[in-house]
Amino acid sequence: MKTLTASLLLSLACAGSGLAADTYESIESGNTLLAKCVGPPETQLICAGYTAGIYDMINLLETTGAVAKLHCFPPGVTRLQIHDVVIRYLQDHAEQRHLGAAALVRDALQEAWPCRR
Repeated sequence: MKTLTASLLLSLACAGSGLAADTYESIESGNTLLAKCVGPPETQLICAGYTAGIYDMINLLETTGAVAKLHCFPPGVTRLQIHDVVIRYLQDHAEQRHLGAAALVRDALQEAWPCRR
């Protein structure tokens, strides 16, 4: 679990560009995550936990200033919204689904809720 947390932190913290092309070792790809997200209810729960965990980690890192703020989440975002945003992004970006799921989830959330500059 510590390795997974460290890998996720590293992949998110090193992601200055906001592009899924980040290279890191991932246990989950966009392909495997999408299969879980649209699969039977038990795999959808895995998807929901994975995506909510990444949302929470991004929110924590950005709120504490550990990484630059790239996401501006509105109050009251739900797991269902996160789930829907991620599925739509993965379906719309099939050419990227072989990449690591954590970066793809990050990019999906940034596309949905970018900070206005």
